[in-house]
Amino acid sequence: MSATTENISPIMSATTVTLDDSHDLVLHVGTTDHANGAVSFRVNKGVLQMGSEPFNAMLAADLAEATQSEISFPHDSPQYFEPLLKIMHGKVEDLPSNLSMEALVELAKLCDKYGVTKVVAPFVANWLGQQKDPDTAWKLCSKSRDCLFVAHVFDLVEDRATLLSLLIMNTTVDRETKTLIYEGEDGTIVYVDGTSLPKKLLVKIRRIRMKVLNSIRVKCTFAMLTALAMNTCSCENATCKFYYVGLLISIYKDLGLLPILRHPAMMTSSIFNYLDSMERMVAAYPPDFRGPGYCSLDPLPMPWMWSSVTQIFEKNGLLERE
Repeated sequence: MSATTENISPIMSATTVTLDDSHDLVLHVGTTDHANGAVSFRVNKGVLQMGSEPFNAMLAADLAEATQSEISFPHDSPQYFEPLLKIMHGKVEDLPSNLSMEALVELAKLCDKYGVTKVVAPFVANWLGQQKDPDTAWKLCSKSRDCLFVAHVFDLVEDRATLLSLLIMNTTVDRETKTLIYEGEDGTIVYVDGTSLPKKLLVKIRRIRMKVLNSIRVKCTFAMLTALAMNTCSCENATCKFYYVGLLISIYKDLGLLPILRHPAMMTSSIFNYLDSMERMVAAYPPDFRGPGYCSLDPLPMPWMWSSVTQIFEKNGLLERE
């Protein structure tokens, strides 16, 4: 049976929604001056207690709320409380076919607050999936940060891993505030900080990002040391060494990596930008620059670089091992 809605006295709220015909509790959510108004929900106390630890604790026999037939939630929004309660009461036929990104974020906050994320997660997975591109793949956009927040709250493992990887690979660092940022598809600057993501997620992004950047730094240093130590290359031309070193210096200079950085925290660009730029720069140099003997010098083997990133992501559970 669908939930029923009717107008009631403004003393209670502007509207009431009956979620259980044999209801034994009324929840007054919001206020008449709230942005989303006020709604009274007629609910089943037992359903709330079974589906939510916070509700169960609130309605326990030794608390005042246990004896009340009406409870007010003036600071919560009825707009987001309604789908939560409908799912708990099995009124899923009344759920909207999709939710906006803003609505998903607010619903995630509310479900986390009242401990019902597991109950609501299957429905959120469907709504969140509609935020993907038509080819059903996650791509970096202005909503990626918020999508990650929702995926994290509802423990949507695959979505969370993919979105985490996107942010780790594409965030840069604001030189003044040290805040992680990225640019959305419309040019919008998106801040990835404690106001938008849980501290646990933010720490993970920073930690893995530093690991990957340090790997790039170490490999760049190793490539330069190898070049400096080289006597002759495969073509046995001693001057190849200088072309080899010159190419590395040119690449590192363009990327802001000269002098070779001592700590990855000094690398403020994104991981993807470093690797993609290196790849394009190496490919752009004509063969005769790579060595007078037209030998196939490979001063900065990019597969070596990318494989290092893959290994770090695998170790941190962001990629499945094949």
